[in-house]
Amino acid sequence: MPLRVMSGRFRGRRLFSPAGTDTRPSSGRMRIAVQNILGPGGAEGASVLDLYAGTGASGIEALSRGARRALFVEQARVALGALERNLGTLGLGPKEARVLRADAVRAAGRGTPLDFEPFDLVFVDPPYGVFRRPADERALREALGALARRGALAPGATVIVEHPGDGGLLAPPAGLGEVDRRRYSAAGVTFYRRAGGAPPDPAPD
Repeated sequence: MPLRVMSGRFRGRRLFSPAGTDTRPSSGRMRIAVQNILGPGGAEGASVLDLYAGTGASGIEALSRGARRALFVEQARVALGALERNLGTLGLGPKEARVLRADAVRAAGRGTPLDFEPFDLVFVDPPYGVFRRPADERALREALGALARRGALAPGATVIVEHPGDGGLLAPPAGLGEVDRRRYSAAGVTFYRRAGGAPPDPAPD
C-alpha cells in the first residue's frame, strides 16, 4: 500500500518511500493511533523533533495537523533522499521543516542546540534492533534524558517512542515519566511526558 499522509492539510498526499527494508516508515495505522492519543489539537502550534526520521512520515503528519515547525534527524543517505523529496513535494520550506544529517542518539545527547528547540513533540522510531542490544538501548535512553536535562524539551513536552510490540525502553529516560503504552500487533508505542504538563487523555483502543 502506498505511504500517504493520513490527516490534516496534506491528507491523502503520497509520500515517497525507498524500496527495501532499511527504511521502515511508521504505518498509517500507527500514525493515526498516535495522533488520536494526542487529541485533536495535540500537534497544533508544536515544535517537533523527528529522530530517526526516515521518510519523515511522523513529522510530516504532525505538520499536516497544525505543528508549527519540525526538525528531521536522519543519517542514512537513501532515507535522506526520500525525506528531502517528500518535503519538497509538499512545499515545506526551511521556516517549517529542516533536515539535520546526523546520528539520532548523538544529535540528541551531545548538548549542541538544535534548530527549533525547545520541542513540544518528539517522535523516536529507531530500528527495532536497538531495543535488543542493551548498550544501544541505554544510549538512546540516556540521549532522551539529556534532551530533558538541558532544556531542549518544553515543559510538558511529549516524547513518543515506537518499538517492538513485545518491548521498548527498559525504564523511562531521566526527567520523563511514562504516561501511556499501546501495542498494535508487532509494533508498540510508548508516550513519555516531561514534568510540567498533564498526560494526554486516554483514547480507546
